[in-house]
Amino acid sequence: MRRTYRPFTSIILSILSLVGFGWAAYAVDQDRMKAFDDYFIRHVQGLETETLTKLLKAVTYIGTTVPVIVIMLIVIAILLATKRLWKESLFLVWVMLGEKLLNDAVKSWFARPRPTIHRLVEETDFSFPSGHAMASICLYGALLYFTWRFSSRRSGRIAAGVIAAAIVLLIGGSRIYLGVHYPSDVLGGYLLGGFWLAASAGIFQRIADRTSRAQRSKESATTTF
Repeated sequence: MRRTYRPFTSIILSILSLVGFGWAAYAVDQDRMKAFDDYFIRHVQGLETETLTKLLKAVTYIGTTVPVIVIMLIVIAILLATKRLWKESLFLVWVMLGEKLLNDAVKSWFARPRPTIHRLVEETDFSFPSGHAMASICLYGALLYFTWRFSSRRSGRIAAGVIAAAIVLLIGGSRIYLGVHYPSDVLGGYLLGGFWLAASAGIFQRIADRTSRAQRSKESATTTF
């Protein structure tokens, strides 16, 4: 069963996310996030243990390019094999490809160096916004969007939301813990990813609604004749 998703909701979410990202980007550019970053770095990295480090290295790996592509392809295979959902599959490709290009462009624009103290893994590109945070909110947010559209069980949608939120927060938190991102990088990734996902969902839903209306009109005309 497909549930109606209002494009207006996407417009509001995309605007709020973009405004939030604009504020975060300005604060980072003006070096006004130091207190925020220091507070969270101190508390997150203060949790360090050997076991937690191993766990969060595994979590952060889930947010790298290869696992993200593999998960995306598995989801697409399921969408096509079970319901032949070509439009939804293309939507997912659009979201994830656009996310990558947008993140690379914004990172190059701000060119923020990564943290240099207490790194537990190595990264070589720029820091703001976090690519892991942005990719995770786009991927798992898209999966949550599909769940909301096709699941009629409230409990299932709530469970999916909790799981998606937990994965997204763990991936973002792992980047801070491992010393490769400032908290403001992760926040920026979430906000920019939220904007891109919400805007894409709104466009997709509008196209889907128009296609559905055109199909109904065609079927009605055929029935009449």
